[in-house]
Amino acid sequence: MTHKHLSDAKFERVQFKRAEHCCRPMIYNDGSGELIETWRGGTCFVIKWVYGLRKRYFVITALHVLTNRFSNIIDSNSLDKIKILKRRNRTHSRLLTGDDWVSIIAYHPIPNPKDLIEIFDDADVSDVAIFETEPNAFDGEKDVYKINPKNIGYTNSQVEEEKNIQNSFNFFVIGYPEAVNTIDHDNESIILAPKGLICKRAHPKDNGALTEIKVVSPCPSPYPLNGYSGSPVFSGYNGQTKLCGMVLRGGGTHNDVVRFLRISSIIPLLFSIALSTEKTMRGEFRRRGVKFL
Repeated sequence: MTHKHLSDAKFERVQFKRAEHCCRPMIYNDGSGELIETWRGGTCFVIKWVYGLRKRYFVITALHVLTNRFSNIIDSNSLDKIKILKRRNRTHSRLLTGDDWVSIIAYHPIPNPKDLIEIFDDADVSDVAIFETEPNAFDGEKDVYKINPKNIGYTNSQVEEEKNIQNSFNFFVIGYPEAVNTIDHDNESIILAPKGLICKRAHPKDNGALTEIKVVSPCPSPYPLNGYSGSPVFSGYNGQTKLCGMVLRGGGTHNDVVRFLRISSIIPLLFSIALSTEKTMRGEFRRRGVKFL
């Protein structure tokens, strides 16, 4: 991504780099040790949810990224096979080891998905999966997105305000498209190469829970948009680069349209889940011998 593209789209470079580093590929391993049985198919991002002295790490992705693989069922057996990279892999091709992976210990289904669909009159609003890792899993890693719930709605929040999403016409998507993320059988390694897209709002008056944006750089995209599902979306508004949503679908006639769910629809789910599961997860952390701080 060139400096000219960033300047033209009004992205602040320091904040842009932080945004660029926060996503991860979804990794699935059946435990056989065979490389051919290791799979990736989509993108996720890590949120460090901080309140007071406590913190929790939530992994956010599109639900269909995993249900397509698990025949629509996510259970304890499938959780054991999902891995998230501890840090963003900056090497284009290398063999992943167990030390590179963070385990998922909980899946938090969104409450009352039918009610959510009825409110927004769009089934895509329920296409969200929220997972959790141990509370120290990403400690020391800068490539996660820190959110303090108390700051949401204020100018110092790292989450974009809804009114600014409505006014923003510049967006940045970072993810792991399937076409350039695959298995190198000759070298017995997994190729992981994140790719960024600079986008513009497709419909100026599109202000629902879901928003369509059009890829302007690189244009045309040299690869299909498959694999971007679950990718974080950032807005470039008023000189600030902030988290504003998550990709649900990509494609279009010219392979240049991305549909994303606004962060204003995801944050309430995180609030609800963080509150309703705190007692349960505190017990789970204690069982695992991990301090909940």
